[in-house]
Amino acid sequence: MVEKKHFSYNIIILLIVLSLLLSGCIPLSDEAQITYLINRYYFALSKQNWDKARSYCLYNSDAYNDVTAIENNIAQWSLEVTLDYSFYIQDMVIAGKYATVNGILSYSITVNDDDEPSEEESGEKIINVEKIDNTWALY
Repeated sequence: MVEKKHFSYNIIILLIVLSLLLSGCIPLSDEAQITYLINRYYFALSKQNWDKARSYCLYNSDAYNDVTAIENNIAQWSLEVTLDYSFYIQDMVIAGKYATVNGILSYSITVNDDDEPSEEESGEKIINVEKIDNTWALY
């Protein structure tokens, strides 16, 4: 009986912590916000949700224009294209409202046609982000 009561208290505490996290009452660190931003950006690219990917960038920045370039390249093919992006953060340096993130970018492009080869690459990448009105954005 005591074990069941202890388990119930743990569940209640877990639910309270989760609700506080999801409601924004417990602020995320800058590192966590930047990591989340980068993950969402590359997830949007993988899903070919171009507007969403651009929404994580400063307007007309290099990152913003990269999304448009990828979108235009994909649009040239009349075939189904699958993208898979991932970014592994190795180091992050935050200096005031700017941050530099070093890591490894891996991506694969698969064109669903026998004539087009799939492409896979991996390499070091530096991502620059800026904090504007408490929101981080790629630039």
